[in-house]
Order: sequence, then C-alpha cells, then structure tokens
Amino acid sequence: MIRFFVKRPITTIMFVLLWVVLGIAAFPNMNIERTPAVDFPMVTTTLIYPGASPAEIESQVITKTEDAISQVAGVKKITSQAFENGGFVMTEFNLGVNVNDKASEVKAKLDSIQSEFPDDLKQPVVEKLNPLQESVMDIALTGADVRDLEFYADDILSNKITAIKGVAGVTIFGGEKRAIRIMMNPELMAARGVSITDIVSALGAHNLNVPSGKLEQGTDSNNVRFIGEFKSIKDIENLRITTGEGQNFLLREIATVKDSARDIETGARLDGKPVVILSVVKASDGNAIKISKALRTVLPKIEQEMQLKFANSHMDIISDSSIAIEQETNNTLRNIWLGLALTIIILLVFTRNWRTTIIAGIMIPTSLIAGIFFMDISGFTINAMTLLAIATALGTLITDAIILIESALGLIEQGMSPEDAAVEGTKRVAVRIFATILTHVVVFLPLVFMDGIVGQFMKQFGLSVVYLVLLSSVFSFTLTPMMIAKILRARQNKKDKLKKQEKSLQWYRPFYNWQISHPWRAVGVALIIFILSIIPMIWVGNEFQPSVDIDEIKIIARAPANSSFIQSEQIAKQLEEKLSQFSEIKSVSVKIGERGVQNIKMRVELIPRSERNISDKLIAQKILPKLSEVPDVEIQVRAGISSDSVVADMVLNISGDDDIKREAYTDQVIQALNQIPEIQSVVRAQQSPGDEIRFIPDNEKMSFWGIKNATAGIALRTALFGNDNYKFKEAGKEYPIILEFAKPFKTNEMFDSVFISSYKGLVPLSELGKIEQ
Repeated sequence: MIRFFVKRPITTIMFVLLWVVLGIAAFPNMNIERTPAVDFPMVTTTLIYPGASPAEIESQVITKTEDAISQVAGVKKITSQAFENGGFVMTEFNLGVNVNDKASEVKAKLDSIQSEFPDDLKQPVVEKLNPLQESVMDIALTGADVRDLEFYADDILSNKITAIKGVAGVTIFGGEKRAIRIMMNPELMAARGVSITDIVSALGAHNLNVPSGKLEQGTDSNNVRFIGEFKSIKDIENLRITTGEGQNFLLREIATVKDSARDIETGARLDGKPVVILSVVKASDGNAIKISKALRTVLPKIEQEMQLKFANSHMDIISDSSIAIEQETNNTLRNIWLGLALTIIILLVFTRNWRTTIIAGIMIPTSLIAGIFFMDISGFTINAMTLLAIATALGTLITDAIILIESALGLIEQGMSPEDAAVEGTKRVAVRIFATILTHVVVFLPLVFMDGIVGQFMKQFGLSVVYLVLLSSVFSFTLTPMMIAKILRARQNKKDKLKKQEKSLQWYRPFYNWQISHPWRAVGVALIIFILSIIPMIWVGNEFQPSVDIDEIKIIARAPANSSFIQSEQIAKQLEEKLSQFSEIKSVSVKIGERGVQNIKMRVELIPRSERNISDKLIAQKILPKLSEVPDVEIQVRAGISSDSVVADMVLNISGDDDIKREAYTDQVIQALNQIPEIQSVVRAQQSPGDEIRFIPDNEKMSFWGIKNATAGIALRTALFGNDNYKFKEAGKEYPIILEFAKPFKTNEMFDSVFISSYKGLVPLSELGKIEQ
C-alpha cells in the first residue's frame, strides 16, 4: 500500500489536496469563541413585581416559585434572591439533563400556578444560564437630552440592532420613559367626597375600545368598533368622576395631569456624564465576532440617521467583547505557527539537510489544515480548547515526521535508492508510528466521555487531538513516503557527514559517558529534578479559566437597602470621583439599576498594557481601598474577566428560619472573613431587608365598614406606588397612565389621606387598622 502512494505521486497529491481544500473551506465557517459552547445545567427565573419590597417578593412570589420548580424532575439545588421590585431564582439540575427541556418544564410549572401570584406580577422570564455569557457590545448615546435618546433607542435603534443575525436582544440603560402622570390631591378629593376607587373606575370605564361586531347591509359587511380611548391630555383632564353619592367632578379639579416620565429605575453614565447605554446580547447560537462586524458596518449609517434628528448626538462603542476574543485567538494561532517555524528551523540546523526540512514543513501543516475539516463537521468552534488541541498535537506531528525521515535517510546512506528507502523505512518504523498514535488516542479519547461542565469543555479538546493524530498517521503512510522518494537524494560523501555528526556530538559525549559510568547517580539526579518540579505546585494556584490582562476592570457596587435611584446615582458619582485619581484609567462607564436600583455596575477601561507598568490585577488592588472609603457601600472589584457578572471565588450559605438570628450570624461571618488578609472583599449575595412600614388591618373595623382587604390594599398601593394599568396611545405607541398621590402627600401621615369608599361613606385608611415600623 505504501509503494502504491510512492509510485503514484499525482494520486497522492490529489488525495492530500482533497483534505487540505476541505480544511481551508471549513475554516471560515467555524465560529471564533473564547470558550466552547457549554450547556450549564442551570435555569434562571426572573420575577418582576413593581413596587414590592424584598420581603413581599420572598413571601408572595419566590416561595411559590420554588415550590413549583421543586416538582420538576432532576432538580439538584434552588437558590433565590429578592430585591426591590423583583426577584431571581436559579435552579441547578443534575448533570446530563437536557437544559432546553428543563427550561420548558419550569416555564410550564410556573404557568400552571399563575393564578396564585399577585395580579401585578409580570410574566416570569425563564432562561438557560450561561455564567460566561456577556454582552457583545455596549454602545453609548450622547449629545442630546437623555429622555429623547432613550425614546429613540427604544423605538428605533433596538429594532434595527435586533434585526442583525445572532442578536438576542438589546438592554437599554439610562434616560427616561414617557408616562402620563395623574397626581391626585387627597385634600381636594376629601373635600369633594372622591375616593381613589372612584377615579380608577372612571379611567377603566372611559378609556377603552370595544369591538362591537359586524353590520351587514345587502352585499356589504363592515366591522363596527366603539372608540372611547383618550386622544389627548385634555381628554384625561376633563374626565368626569362620579362619587358614590352621585356627584360629578372633572379630574383636573382634584388632580394634576402631566405629560411626564416614569420613575427612573435605570441610569447610565460615561466619564461622569449622563448617557444612554445599549447592551447588545447575542443569542446562544450567535457569534460575537460576526455580530460585532455587522454592527460596526451598520452603526455609522444609524448614527447619521440619529444626527438628522438630534444634531449634536453621537454614538460611541464603549466595549466590544469580540476584540479580546480576536486578540486571544490571533495570539494563540501566531504562537502555534511560530512554534512550527522554530521546529522547522531547528530541524534544518541539526539535520543540515534542506530537503528533509521541506518534507517536514509540508507534512505538519497539511495535517493541521485537514484536521480543521473534521472539527467543523463535529460542530466545534475555534476556541481556547481547540487551539490547545492543535498545540498539543503539534509535538506528535513533528515526531512522526522526524521518525520517518531519519529511518529513510539511514537506508539511503546505506546505498538504497530514495524510493525503496521510503517504502522500506516506513515499514520499519510503522509499529512505532502506530504506537505513538494509539498512545495519544488512548490518553485523549476518554476526555470525550467525561461528565459535567468540565467534560463539555474537554470534549472538543480531546476529540480534536484524536482527529489530528489520526490524520498524521494517514499522511505518514501516504504523503511523507512519497515526498521522501521524490525529494531526497542519495548521499555522495558519507565521510563528510560522519565528521559533521561527530563534531556536533562532542559536547554531549562527556555527559553520556558519565551517565553510563554512574547509572544510580544519574537516576538520583533525575529523581531530585522530578521532586523539585512537583514542590512548586504547592504554591501554584488553580482556577477554571486563566486570567488575562484585557485592559479592563469590572466593579460591582451595592447601595444600602432602601436606597432610591437618586441615592445610588450619588454613590456612583462618588465612586467615579475616586477612580479619576488613577492615571492608569482611560474611561469609566456606569450602569445603575440592573436587578434593583441599589445595584451599580462599572466598567473601567485601562490604558493599553504596553503603556502602563503594572498589571490590571495590581490596579484592582489599588482601586479597592480607595473605593471602600465611600461609606455603607458593598464593593467587588475584579480584573481579567470578560463576562458581565463578577463571579465569586467562594460562596457561603447561611440558612435558618429565624430572620433576626440569621442576619446577626451573617454579620459575624462577614466580620470574621474580612479579617483574613488574603480575602479581597466579602459581600452579601442578598441584601439585608431594610426598614419597613406596615399597615395591619383591624378585621372588626374592616367588617364594620364593609371593606375588603383587597380594596384597601389596592388603594394604598395606588396612592403610593401608583396604578399603571391604563394606557395612552399616540402615534401608534402606548404610554402608561400612572395614577398616584402628588409627591408632597407621600409622607408618613398619608394614611390619614387615603380614603376608602364604603356603604357608609368615605373612611380614612388610618381608621381601619394600625401602623407598625
């Protein structure tokens, strides 16, 4: 068989070119990623309950959610967090489950108990969790009023960006969302005998469209619709309110109607100035580099269109994850090709034969390129693990080439023709080649069958190595013998070669003679070197992924419980001021309000590594003490990570039924951990509950007045948080109508001003129960 390929060089070349062309064609089809695509056995459930406190979220939403999810087969652990206006539940399943199926099962369970949730709870969002997920690109909009920019981003930009292939969605931070506010004056309402329920009923009865059927006359058929929606702000102001006693008043007599904005829940800043930030998130099958290239192609045109509407506006890319991915990939590929080049140069230096160097220089990259085809059809991507596989297999490819060449050269030096030497030399070392290949297969193939998340990472590594070494064996018995037969020539001066070899071995002979004369000492030296190489592993740390200096630091800060958005924004400004004192920092972007207004995320862009003397980790260590000067703020600072989340190195769970004792123990644990020098920072995964004012209804009084708890509770919620169940439509867009007390009346004394309708007339809420704090 070997002689067949040696005798037919054209056939051999065409056979090899087939695989090379397939490999070259496959390479552009392979996505470039930082890590392999991994299905983490985790599902997240995001719960949004506007106006609810963490305690309400936990008791009314999270507990029911956990009970429902626990009925899904394969659940390993459920963890949850409650925060202002929402909660977050993470479900970890046993390894080996189909995460897509489990996400569907969780959603079905939650849909089945939807009636048990509070009416104002938004539809739960169930998603697969990927801790390595990150936004592909953050885009800052500047140069115009942030309210206008937010509206433009939500109405125009987000639709254009999500139309790009691979984009899952766009999250908008900053700006204000338009809303129509009806700010009730409880004093005027009390004077006219108007309750909150009267206004709510009037809004629901007047602001509606009703499909009324069809009107048929002869051959004509027309749909009939009753149109009663508000067409202007004046329509809302002139809404007639009817009291329980039959009196009528205009809404503007007891409230102020204003075209305004929702309460600010998210904010964004760039280098100390308010902006609007769009975070572009890729789909699970999307490719960050392709999305980034597509965005960079369309953004200039989008910016021009935006500038026609807002003359001084600008669109700036403040982060692009694809840049780091491309840099890491290109650096690794460059190192692989550099290693290959050095190998060829060393081979040339030691063999002093340019013909053998050409053979090795063709055989090795041929195997690598052909291997790309099999990686592609296996669904692999170009990532850290497949590149590591290429680097690992490189040594085997080089060994195979050298063994074959040296075997043939030896026979040629004995007078055999290059063609016969190629065939005979390959036969002589065939067993060694097969042994080398099978050794690698036996070592790396079991990695494909590893369980767990690490197993998913190692699958692409192990299988890629197997592909490459098997291809090496194929080309070792086809391409390499043919090249040996056609490229090598018989040696004319054997004595000169022996002299050169003898000269090159003179430096090694004394070491060789000493080892032969003192075998036990040689073994002892080798053993000592082996032990010394193991000892440093005691001090070498270990981690799931290596940390890389990507000129970026992530900061997560959390304001105290019960902090408003304004307070969180003030804290962000203080942190920005602290960061401005470091010369290594180039830019700072801030996002406020993700999963609660107390949460602050900061992205610190550093000057390039070539322009600074210290690493990103050392800068992070310098930053933390300075940021910690801001009081009552929990801070995490991490360098060398690309994902949006700062993942803790260690998580401690403190459980117990007594909330007071649990909080006390948690404080003690945090204080103890903060005393350990090696620990950078300790933060709570879930914020401590803040102070809470509670209204406790008196059942006897409620019965006396004939008022239900739901009626009183909804009235209090409407007065304080607001009722946004009704919409105002304009130019094809819907905007919420928020009914609430005017801000001056939102005080601790407001319970006297919240009047409830009863069959005996109006009664203040304060008369129906007691207030606790």
